[in-house]
Amino acid sequence: ARALDAFLDTLIPATGSPGAKAAGVGSFIDRAVADWSLPAEAAAVRQGLDRVDADARAAHGKVFADLDPEARRAVVAAWEKD
Repeated sequence: ARALDAFLDTLIPATGSPGAKAAGVGSFIDRAVADWSLPAEAAAVRQGLDRVDADARAAHGKVFADLDPEARRAVVAAWEKD
């Protein structure tokens, strides 16, 4: 859940309105995946979050949720280049 919250808050940060974390987007997605996804779809979500952490560790030595916002944006920007 930490990786998901951090990833979503990187995509939808707090501005004049709440960011994804404050709005509970991660909790909603967790419930939706648990309640409505097929096992293979839920596994794909977990694999994606594992990749988020693996890429963060490779680039910055920490899991994604432990990175500062600038480092998180750098991890996401690297995917956009791929």
